[in-house]
Amino acid sequence: TVAVELIVVWILTSWSSSLCTTLGLRRLFTLMILLPLQLAQTSSVGLQQMHATDSQLRRAPGSLMSYEDKQEWARQKLIDACRTGAAVSILLAAIVLSMSDFDVLFALSVATGGVLSTVASGFVGVVVAFHLTKLDDNDMEIARAGMMAVHNVVCVAVMILSVIVFFNVFDDAQDLGAASMEIECQNLLGN
Repeated sequence: TVAVELIVVWILTSWSSSLCTTLGLRRLFTLMILLPLQLAQTSSVGLQQMHATDSQLRRAPGSLMSYEDKQEWARQKLIDACRTGAAVSILLAAIVLSMSDFDVLFALSVATGGVLSTVASGFVGVVVAFHLTKLDDNDMEIARAGMMAVHNVVCVAVMILSVIVFFNVFDDAQDLGAASMEIECQNLLGN
């Protein structure tokens, strides 16, 4: 788990100057403050979906569930992840609005990243459970720990990439202050 978490740190540090230049310091700090909250929420969704799917499959072993039933179960679990992601992302957007002087574009980008990372987490949870149903309980616990570590990397990457893409596509005013933000970020980050 620690080795995979180091990848999260690497992602954040290697993208920090690009993020700072794209978002500006205030937005970058707001995003860094919200990432642990987003990771906690997506971790919960991933584990819930994995546990629910694992429980369902153990009650009705894979040989008794038709392929269509498995697809329907997975689809329903992903819908549940989407609902949870949307609800929490509305909360994240409200927090961002209050922390960023009502920066609507930034709030929308964080909410979009929140939904996408939550859906990714739910998907990982369901897929892991489908592939690990033959494990005993001890091995399943090890698989859960591994899933959580990989999930953190995926969710941080999805969240940050979606915010960057959102800003590069929708922020027309970004170029106006880019040079001053780049100098400010370089001074802060020592690059």
